[in-house]
Amino acid sequence: MNKAISLIQAQMDIMEKDFKNKIDKIPYWQLKSFVKHSDLSIFEKDYKKYLIENFKNTDFLYQILKEDILIIKNNSKELKIFSIKDRFLEAKGYSSEKIDNIFNFIDKIKSVLN
Repeated sequence: MNKAISLIQAQMDIMEKDFKNKIDKIPYWQLKSFVKHSDLSIFEKDYKKYLIENFKNTDFLYQILKEDILIIKNNSKELKIFSIKDRFLEAKGYSSEKIDNIFNFIDKIKSVLN
């Protein structure tokens, strides 16, 4: 179980790092245009931290992995990540390479839990 949790946390760290790399490439003025006016003062204090926290709270895959850690801690093997379909990921805009990576990750989790 601990190995599955470690794998999931590592995947979440990779997702966070990938997102951070994306926002590092976007100019500040463009990033600022994505923020609601009510959140602007929070954003200006530490915009990278704000965007990363927003990513963690809104990215569906990140949220599923976060919930799956709790499921594993409750000694269950019925993870939500197992119900994800490739068509759903395609609809979310994932490339075929990224979809393959996700399913390889899912296979690793399954092998660790069995």
